[in-house]
Amino acid sequence: MSSNIMDTSSSSSSIQTNDEQQTNGELSDDENGLNGAQYLAFIMAIIFSSSISLSGSILIIRMLWRKLTKAYHRILFTISLVDVALSSSNLFHLVLVPMDKTGNPYAFGNGTTCSMVGFVLNVCMIAVSIYNAFLSVNFLMQIRYQWKDDQIKRWIEPFVHAAAAVLSLTLPVLAVSWRMMNPEIVSGLCMMVEYPNGCNDDEEVECINGADVGGLLGYSAAAIIYLFGFVGFGCTFGLYWTVRSTIKRNERFAADSTLSDRHKQRLRRVSWQCNMY
Repeated sequence: MSSNIMDTSSSSSSIQTNDEQQTNGELSDDENGLNGAQYLAFIMAIIFSSSISLSGSILIIRMLWRKLTKAYHRILFTISLVDVALSSSNLFHLVLVPMDKTGNPYAFGNGTTCSMVGFVLNVCMIAVSIYNAFLSVNFLMQIRYQWKDDQIKRWIEPFVHAAAAVLSLTLPVLAVSWRMMNPEIVSGLCMMVEYPNGCNDDEEVECINGADVGGLLGYSAAAIIYLFGFVGFGCTFGLYWTVRSTIKRNERFAADSTLSDRHKQRLRRVSWQCNMY
């Protein structure tokens, strides 16, 4: 009898200790397998990288503030503006996720704050992917096809700005309107996903937010980002191949070539930059 009482007391004490550990976030693991210390390291890493990115973008904006006559400068300026918004949001993102929907012990947000930072994150990710692709298209058209800056400004740039505005805003606006910004299970960031994550694929789990449509919005955003990523990669590779072919052609006819060694070195540098980009 006394043994059973002692076992019960021991079990209660153990449960209480575990509850305290989970409350303090010191030893408990959430569904990601992260404990409090690991979450803190993750948050600090994002704050550090976002601070560096924010500083770099502000510096670029200051450098280009009065040099927006060229398409190249306008693209960099726009990308930097978007990155300022993205990096500023990321500084506080992981502490603004809903505290009742994450194992993050440092979170103190709610559904509204999640929608706010999730909206900024998704808008900026889509916009940056589009403008990065435009940057590659600009280089390819000017170097390979000898387009002038005025032609880029007239025939391509307006459509890029329109596409960036429509594509980057539409899906996040729908997600916020339908309350489908939820913490994503892998990164812990507020994304366009269903909650609980994976409830669409598990009949035993009831979806609280974002059933069916939430995942679809997230997949659509990812498709847009990857699409423009491939466009940027394709244009960059085309530019690299153009520079490489030019170098090879002039080396083959070196006797009749009028290119100086300095020009050849410049072409090689452009080729290397394209490859690294």
